[in-house]
Amino acid sequence: GAVALSAVLLLGGLTYRQTGFWKDSETLWSRNLAAAPESVMPHYMLGGAHYLEAQLSPERRAEELALARAEYERGLEKSPRLNPLFHGMYGALLIDLREHRKAAELLARVVEVAPEDAIAFTNLGVALRESGRPGPAAAAGLRAVELDPGYAKGWMQLAVTRERAGNREGAVEAYQRLLEIWPRYGPAKRKLAELGQ
Repeated sequence: GAVALSAVLLLGGLTYRQTGFWKDSETLWSRNLAAAPESVMPHYMLGGAHYLEAQLSPERRAEELALARAEYERGLEKSPRLNPLFHGMYGALLIDLREHRKAAELLARVVEVAPEDAIAFTNLGVALRESGRPGPAAAAGLRAVELDPGYAKGWMQLAVTRERAGNREGAVEAYQRLLEIWPRYGPAKRKLAELGQ
């Protein structure tokens, strides 16, 4: 009885200690990095955790974006080999940092190795559009919605790209397709009203 009770108490204590390491993504991946400093994955996961926190905490947005960028770049230093998931996330971060040309270069490499990634094509379209290349931006946006016709963000970004390029008819079509997927999406309804629809 006493040995079993001791084992249960020991395991309970270890479990309590371990759950402290898992309390949030930042703690988990920081601990993982401390245990395996040569590993690349914790940098990308920490970058993702900071990037998500930047979206959720507007008052800390700039700080969290800088932390996310630092982690992604540490990961890239350790292993420059292209990983579509992590490099795609880094490309999205670069768009948020308004480094559109750099994002477009990186995301173009991502879609070369992940030609079925609708999210990467959508982000590539945004980066191209914001860096002044509407033709390639529209092509990337169209490819995104061809790959995933139910991807609402893809239709929204394609609509914006077409509208900015002066393709009113194409923009109306994309906004309408978006509303088929997400009927209550107010910004698309307002845009259609502005376009006389």
